[in-house]
Amino acid sequence: FFRRSISPRLTTPLYTHTHTFAMASFAMTQSASAFAGRVQFAAPVKQTTSRAAMPAVAGKLAKAADFRGLSPEEIDKEVYTCKRALFDLRLKKAIRQDYKSSEFKVNKKKVAVLLTIKREKEIAEGITMRESRKMNKKASVRANAF
Repeated sequence: FFRRSISPRLTTPLYTHTHTFAMASFAMTQSASAFAGRVQFAAPVKQTTSRAAMPAVAGKLAKAADFRGLSPEEIDKEVYTCKRALFDLRLKKAIRQDYKSSEFKVNKKKVAVLLTIKREKEIAEGITMRESRKMNKKASVRANAF
């Protein structure tokens, strides 16, 4: 293990930062000279579809009305995908990958909305809470069976 006698800060020339800035500004003037010294930006693109016509995506809070037409099996699939997304987010957080922390809230609320709608449909059919739990338990056993 060898130590340097001079600090690495003292060995770097003082003009490097100003030099790179000068080179960058020179490059900007050269590329902008074709536009008579002005930098021009592209015009913003107009949005062609309305926001109401777009389906609910993972990044936005879902409305209950969006899911009322789904069958119980489709609701279960949606719940599974949301719970899977929550698992993936927890995994990304644990291994320190980039993730959007707001996605936790979005997916949790979506699961809650879906399960509420599912229970509302069961109540409309006259299924008690005890029967509902029994059906969910049987469904989970069937799903885990090989």
